[in-house]
Amino acid sequence: FETDLPIKDGIISGIAADTTVEALKGMFRQELGSIEVTDQDGSELADDQLVGTGCVVSLVRDPDLVYDSAVIAVSGDVDGDGALGVSDLLTMKSGILGRTDLEGAYFAAADVNADGVINIFDLVMLKLAILNDTVI
Repeated sequence: FETDLPIKDGIISGIAADTTVEALKGMFRQELGSIEVTDQDGSELADDQLVGTGCVVSLVRDPDLVYDSAVIAVSGDVDGDGALGVSDLLTMKSGILGRTDLEGAYFAAADVNADGVINIFDLVMLKLAILNDTVI
């Protein structure tokens, strides 16, 4: 991929909530192939749909040849719907309390302050972003 977005261990981060597929595709510079985005079930998303945590972005060179792919982590989008809401708060809280395992892209999405730990500081940042309708 050619992008300014951070990619680590097959996870693309730095994507804000409420980002559409079309906007995400604009974050990549590709001359050899096309960018496709699929949901967690492998269904291709339309350009006007929101990109959520757990979606996969792929560089496709031929209809049957995926050259590279990575899982998307949308900051604060712990439930994978592409938007920030109460469900994200509840899922994050459950992860902090050890009731839910947040792994991979979901861990990266919950770690909103990017300190490598999911804790009360992430929960407060997410809560403030939801209340103030701001991007994290």
